[in-house]
Amino acid sequence: MISKNINLVVNKRNENDLSEQDLVLAPDSYFTSIFVSDVLEFSENNDVLASVVQKIRKNGVLILSGIDGLEVCRKVFFGESAIEEASGFFGRCKRINSITSIRTLLESKGLQIKFAGVDNGRYLVEAQKV
Repeated sequence: MISKNINLVVNKRNENDLSEQDLVLAPDSYFTSIFVSDVLEFSENNDVLASVVQKIRKNGVLILSGIDGLEVCRKVFFGESAIEEASGFFGRCKRINSITSIRTLLESKGLQIKFAGVDNGRYLVEAQKV
């Protein structure tokens, strides 16, 4: 039986971690909480967020964490980070997100934002499916 609170990750590390392939096999509206770490940036699926939202039940919580592309660019511009570090990130990721784009996407999918912030170049957004 799959736990109702999971972590959706690029590389599984423990029993509560699921990959995108595992998530596809789960029933819709099953999970009460999904923590998504770096999947939006590295998934081959261009609409991975829609797939994740579909799996959350009503009043369920979605927490997204990843690298904020705008923050990476800002750090390079102000000399706080080397351009080689940024190009390494941009070379590996499939898409670039920012806290603003994540908020807009979640709201367009009918989720209510509970918290949104950026710390050390990473965004963290918590939303609830209403």
